[in-house]
Amino acid sequence: MSVMTKEVYGLTVERDPQERLGPDDMVAVREAEFLHRALTAAQAAMHQPALPRGRCGNCGEACAPTALYCDDDCRDDHQRRLAAQRHTRGR
Repeated sequence: MSVMTKEVYGLTVERDPQERLGPDDMVAVREAEFLHRALTAAQAAMHQPALPRGRCGNCGEACAPTALYCDDDCRDDHQRRLAAQRHTRGR
């Protein structure tokens, strides 16, 4: 009997390749994957430094005290950069 090892979303999974999963087992596997991704994202968010009030989160220029970005272009640029970082970390 051989065991197959596979990494799924940063979680190492070992199982027999001949094993057939039933619907309940497949739900449990997907739930574990989802929970792992959610916990990883929450831990990463906890380590993000807080942005100072009144400063743009992208360019650092002064903006309204409750605003995160000085304009839509800065917001879009920052979100694209964050998405690219998540994409490269996911590999």
